[in-house]
Amino acid sequence: MEAKRNQHLALIALFLSFLVAARGSAGDDDYHNHPKLFVFGDSYADTGNDARVLSESWMTPYGHSWPHKPDGRWSDGFVSTDYIAKYLGLRTPVAFRSWKNHGPKKLKYGMNFAYGGTGVFDTDAPYPNMTMQINFFEQLVRKGVYNSQDLENSAAYVSLVGNDFGYFISQHGADPSDIMDFADVVIAQLAHNVKRIHKIGVKQVLATGLPPIGCLPRSIENNTCNGMYNFLADDYYNIVWNTTVNQMNVNESQIRATDYTPYIYLDLYNPLYNIVTGITSPPSGKPLDNPMEACCTGVTDDYYCASVATNGTKMYTLCENPETKLFWDRSHPSHRGWSEVIYLLRDTLSQLQIPHKK
Repeated sequence: MEAKRNQHLALIALFLSFLVAARGSAGDDDYHNHPKLFVFGDSYADTGNDARVLSESWMTPYGHSWPHKPDGRWSDGFVSTDYIAKYLGLRTPVAFRSWKNHGPKKLKYGMNFAYGGTGVFDTDAPYPNMTMQINFFEQLVRKGVYNSQDLENSAAYVSLVGNDFGYFISQHGADPSDIMDFADVVIAQLAHNVKRIHKIGVKQVLATGLPPIGCLPRSIENNTCNGMYNFLADDYYNIVWNTTVNQMNVNESQIRATDYTPYIYLDLYNPLYNIVTGITSPPSGKPLDNPMEACCTGVTDDYYCASVATNGTKMYTLCENPETKLFWDRSHPSHRGWSEVIYLLRDTLSQLQIPHKK
């Protein structure tokens, strides 16, 4: 019996090795030559990793504008990942959750390991934190799904927009001094994660700062942003994180000279803040209907976008035209909102030097 079991295990191992080899080559040199985007982080970047049975991102009305059904994105359509990939001339990388369902023609664009609700540390979301996401990536590299040639032609996008802080506050309170101390811990872990992605072999890593947390619809009171939240986000965390990124580049240049910037800070704060507060008009030129207001909200604070009562009654309201809204729900930009924000970040994105290729 034991001999037969070992024989079965050997056959399974042989099959898996063949499967990985088939995905890695498939007689298609373009697989390894093609530029790739690898994505890590949270709901601002997640394109379908959260569990269908647990996440409202898989519930109506998410996906309302595109693809006209829920598909795991925390938006009515595209999220930041989609627009960054589009800027790079790539298709959106496949979600890690379903990667085994795809062949080289889709895996050649990279992979998305981001899970909504997560942070660099564990949160109340039942999903892998960023360290685990990077572990998944490293395992695929070790298995040969992606090799050194793939990584040389790649960039990574890392989204971290505040879930660690939400969980910290729920456990320890909202004392600003404690939050700033915790911010230092988050930044240290994020820096470690970003350097690890680069060490695995990814040429450049693009990493976000915090958005204007005080200007998200969930934080707005009397049509005014929460100044304390914004201070902690931009006047403390973002300054320290941006400085850290710059120092990481200096340190890298002392190790080896490169003609590219290994670590790139992505400023989500100013584009969103400036549009919300009217400092900047939407670059598309199309007007927005009250940019402080979400399109999809719960009927009361006890409910959220996609809430449904036990009798099937919808417990959320939906705006007439999501195309006119900067925010889809109380925390996430809309399909239109992400389009405006990523357009304003094109100068930063131009620092990514992977080949643009359809």
